[in-house]
Amino acid sequence: DIALALRPGWGDALALFLPNYLGKGDTAAARRFVQQHTLPSDASSFTGPDQMLFVTHDRAAMEGRLRYVLENAADVSAARVYWAAAQWAHRLGELDRQRGFADSLRSSVEPLLRELDKTINPRVHASLESLTGLAHAYRGNPDAAVRHARRAVELVPAELDAIEAWEYRDMLLEVLIVTGRHDEAVAFAREMIRPPSPWSAARLRTDPLTEPLRNHAGFRRLVGENH
Repeated sequence: DIALALRPGWGDALALFLPNYLGKGDTAAARRFVQQHTLPSDASSFTGPDQMLFVTHDRAAMEGRLRYVLENAADVSAARVYWAAAQWAHRLGELDRQRGFADSLRSSVEPLLRELDKTINPRVHASLESLTGLAHAYRGNPDAAVRHARRAVELVPAELDAIEAWEYRDMLLEVLIVTGRHDEAVAFAREMIRPPSPWSAARLRTDPLTEPLRNHAGFRRLVGENH
């Protein structure tokens, strides 16, 4: 609230609200928030998929944002723009576009991963592994996707970076869901809600990422345990 008062419409501040509302399972507050705030126009906020669009399931808005990020790819990390584009195309059910964006993502990160000095900062290594895993996931290569995503989680444990480690766990959960490995996703989600964690049973029930798991018996038991 203070950040938005100082800088109204700031994308980074807006992005923090939805996970908190979803973490409490308060979807009504999440929807009110989306209705009351316009999507930020600065390209710096487009470094990943935008939950504000997924909460509303607004196809027109998603298409518009997709066009914007692709036109402004030079302003932000191109790899993350392609990740966002692949996820939006996946949500829109446009498989050909999804695969095309996944190919672009893969071509932007795999050369960097191959040439990487393995002694470099593990966070850099983990970022490339995660993005490569996402590229394979959206391209339909599940084994490679999971292998890279799990490697990223291994590289940055919570003991090394208690904040950034969660980014790679989130990406692994996304990979498991996108590749249809729902049993593994539910097992991993069970680990993710153990405190201290930014995830909760309430957030698992309401976060757009976990929508494909909603009818999974194990998932339904999991989110009911701490209800």
